[in-house]
Amino acid sequence: MNSDILEEEAKAGVFNVKDPSYPLLAATLRARRENLVSTIHALEERAKSARAA
Repeated sequence: MNSDILEEEAKAGVFNVKDPSYPLLAATLRARRENLVSTIHALEERAKSARAA
């Protein structure tokens, strides 16, 4: 996923997320990556709680 983001940024020549011409696909991939990281963290916390119980 990281390589796809970098590829889209390189194609557009825009690496600043706040730039209005930042590629939509790269922005979408970034959001998806953040959601996955958040979900993984939540599941890890849930697994810790279950093991402790």
